[in-house]
Amino acid sequence: YPVTLVVADPTTNDPSYAIQLATAGIASSVQKVHDIGVALSVAAPTSQPTPVSTPAPTLTPAIEPLLPTYGWSNLAWGWEDGWKDTIANRKIVDMDYEEPEADIRAVRDAGHIVLCYFSAGTLEPWRADCTANKAAWQALTVSKLSGWGEDWLDVTKLDQLKELMTPRFEEAKAKGCHGIEADVIDCYANSECYSKISGYTKAQVKTAQIAYNTWQVDMAHSLGLSIVMKNVADLAPTMAAIYDGAINEQCQLYSECQNYLDYFHKQGKWVGNVEYTTSGNPTEGYTVYKMATKYCAGTNDPGICKSGSWIDTFPDDVVVPWTTTEAPPTPVTTPAPTPAPTPQPTPVPTPAPTPAPTPQP
Repeated sequence: YPVTLVVADPTTNDPSYAIQLATAGIASSVQKVHDIGVALSVAAPTSQPTPVSTPAPTLTPAIEPLLPTYGWSNLAWGWEDGWKDTIANRKIVDMDYEEPEADIRAVRDAGHIVLCYFSAGTLEPWRADCTANKAAWQALTVSKLSGWGEDWLDVTKLDQLKELMTPRFEEAKAKGCHGIEADVIDCYANSECYSKISGYTKAQVKTAQIAYNTWQVDMAHSLGLSIVMKNVADLAPTMAAIYDGAINEQCQLYSECQNYLDYFHKQGKWVGNVEYTTSGNPTEGYTVYKMATKYCAGTNDPGICKSGSWIDTFPDDVVVPWTTTEAPPTPVTTPAPTPAPTPQPTPVPTPAPTPAPTPQP
């Protein structure tokens, strides 16, 4: 900021003195001032604002939407020996995340949306990561999951679960999966699980389960993967908003389908449904509740198909290989913020010096 000083000695009018001037840390010497009224302009250095670094643009991975009109193929589960479905004219294909990458990418490249399945709530002893790190997985088990040869995991130990599950999400992403179907996310609803977690009430286990499920959604989205809510229809009112879709088993049998209609379909989200029976009217899953319903001749407990094949209630999709107009998702660039202009100091005009009187002879 400019400073204007008038230098004079009002007592002696002595032109030979010197004034040491210090303004804003800058010293300026003024010598041999010959008259009162000599003006000296001293400008202190303009204070410069500290530069604010502009963060680099962040890349938000795009997530392939699961439209409510899509049909689906279930190659991941439902049959004891698997692979009892066709992918022809089915936009969404559900596959196990340990399928070879070449198989997953072949399905993806043909124009399908690939969901990759694993259990997020049990120890599956046949999994490669479980056999490679058996002690860490067993340390989290609380009891047996009846009928499936698996063990329930303790959902209250979130940090340990994150360490075990994060590599699964990353592997699914690396193999080309578009999304995740994380199964067995209902410890709080099964007494053989929640009652075996020492020191926690059922309500506290449910709170821990919701925290774990929320982390799964956040983890998937951080990688650009969609994620569907598996079963747990009672959580739909509070959690449907963060999920990209849903898959349920036997909501018609248990009178739970209304939640999927209200909290998923009406919000423009896809729902897949299976019923392990040919009796009654399983087609209502599609006609009444707007789900992509599949059903088969099977048993309800445990839920599994026994003979025949899946019967689909939904129409065929038009599935074409990805093209330049319908491409796999790409990252979306978030523009960097525009920095505000730095205010400049307003200059103060400097008065012209008054000439000294000319001495008269």
